[in-house]
Amino acid sequence: MVGFGRGYDYETMDDVKGTLSSLDLEVTQLMGFQEVVHRKKVDDFRKLLKKGVEFSPVGVFEVDSKSYYIAYLSFPDRIDGGHHRAFAYFLEKRPLPIKVISSPHYAPFDYCPIKDLKYWI
Repeated sequence: MVGFGRGYDYETMDDVKGTLSSLDLEVTQLMGFQEVVHRKKVDDFRKLLKKGVEFSPVGVFEVDSKSYYIAYLSFPDRIDGGHHRAFAYFLEKRPLPIKVISSPHYAPFDYCPIKDLKYWI
């Protein structure tokens, strides 16, 4: 069920239909619906990335070949956007694994560039 602002209903990320790819966040604009992230979570993701751990793809909507929005995905145990993962990949200068879901007809939230996220605590 697609519903901007209401999210999506999936059991796991594997149930989300889309195309797997990756984004170079140095040259591609990725927008998120959060403006702040937790420093500890981002630091934990960065430590694991440095150890070679790869994370599940971030669900995104493609606007054009250089612009994407993070999708608001709901699962039984969590709401997942992927802001912390995306910011960690950006800081580590690594391509972000993504799953391109579809293009929205409008932006469902006030979006903030991932590059401009701020630490909350």
